[in-house]
Amino acid sequence: IKGRIPQIPYKTLAICSKSWYTIRKSVLSDRKSATLRTGKGERRMPRSANQKLKLLCLCKILWERTDEEHPLTVPELIQALEAWDIRAERKSIYDDMEALRAFGLDVQNRKGKAPGWFLGERPFQLAELKLLVDAVQSSKFITQRKSRELIRKLESQASVHQARQLQRQVYVDRRVKSMNESVYYTIDKLHTAIANRKAVTFKYFEYNVQKEKVFRREGKRYIVSPLGLIWDNENYYLAGYDHHREELRHYRVDKMAELAVNPKDQTVFISHGDCIEEAEYLAELVKERFPGHEIRINYIGPVIGTHAGAGTLALFFKGKHR
Repeated sequence: IKGRIPQIPYKTLAICSKSWYTIRKSVLSDRKSATLRTGKGERRMPRSANQKLKLLCLCKILWERTDEEHPLTVPELIQALEAWDIRAERKSIYDDMEALRAFGLDVQNRKGKAPGWFLGERPFQLAELKLLVDAVQSSKFITQRKSRELIRKLESQASVHQARQLQRQVYVDRRVKSMNESVYYTIDKLHTAIANRKAVTFKYFEYNVQKEKVFRREGKRYIVSPLGLIWDNENYYLAGYDHHREELRHYRVDKMAELAVNPKDQTVFISHGDCIEEAEYLAELVKERFPGHEIRINYIGPVIGTHAGAGTLALFFKGKHR
């Protein structure tokens, strides 16, 4: 009995066969809240469904709510865990703190006038986060919307108390933010193409006085073998070999649209419902806009064709971004 139920002291083990059956049934069938019946009454072992998440929730509480100036006492930590329906005792909190320390978190305990537990060293210091926030807000090629998203992510690296200090505004005289939201994905694609030595195609545009996009070369696509990215005058530029002009040129990244990496290695599938002429016309449009693609034409299968009917056209391709 000692090995199975260590919570019951020896003095209370005056158990008859009926009460032993009650103990065994309660422990095995209801682990969430086992009721142990002894000769002197009942003793409850409350366990919620979230009990296994205790250590993770405790880590989240320390990360979000504590810092050197805002520690939490053990009673406050126990009360915070109750929000997740997790029961805890004072001794178990100390054991959990040691486990978090062994995991690598800088969990510290301060005694004195403002005692409590808090998370000390973090991946970013507050001064570093302030510097990054200022850089994001003052950056020209990052749009206002993306700036807010990035700052919120930076705030998650600090406690809620420190995050309030990151909500600051940096104004740069005569600074106009970029309006191209896709520039971040474009930069990522270009880095991938440069690393893998793949050609890219894209459309290149300018803004007119009405802030409307005006595509160069009548909207025809550029084919460039990228060599590297250049940061100049707070803008990204792509340096590469232009296959049309047969010379090295550079292009502003935030003025690129519909970037595709290595189209020659991509396959486009066109399915049709008994309309081969329309499928071939669609294939010509794809070749004109995206030269170098392999295009395969086939019939729509009988299952989809039964629902879609004759004259249906479907185009399939593989990509990472919609």
